[in-house]
Amino acid sequence: MFFFQCLGLYLAIGLCVGAAFAFFGAGRAVAPRADISAPARVLLIPGAMVLWPLVLARWLGGGPRP
Repeated sequence: MFFFQCLGLYLAIGLCVGAAFAFFGAGRAVAPRADISAPARVLLIPGAMVLWPLVLARWLGGGPRP
């Protein structure tokens, strides 16, 4: 039971971070002045939701740079 509660919490935080990233930070993180359409932003949410710790670290500037 505890595992499912932790998984639910992880996904809830991921949904918040993923949605915020997709609609506010994706244009800045992907490329400067990138014009990303609304359907493309919606497609970014599931990936950002699962990988939210990495997305948040990269978005805030503390993550690895290629």
